[in-house]
Amino acid sequence: MSKHRNIESFLQGVSTKLATCRSKARQEQRCVTCGGDARIFTSYLSEREYSISLMCQRCQDEAFKGE
Repeated sequence: MSKHRNIESFLQGVSTKLATCRSKARQEQRCVTCGGDARIFTSYLSEREYSISLMCQRCQDEAFKGE
């Protein structure tokens, strides 16, 4: 999923405060939040969410529990 370059630049800057910056997380299929592996997901929706947030399944589960 492609984002406008200004949005991507902003997110890249914010992600440098997290475990892995967005560009490196995407390239290495890692989680931007915890730095863990982000290759296995429990559903297509979780996989799609990774393309947006770059969070692994575990971090998605934590972030979205109760929704």
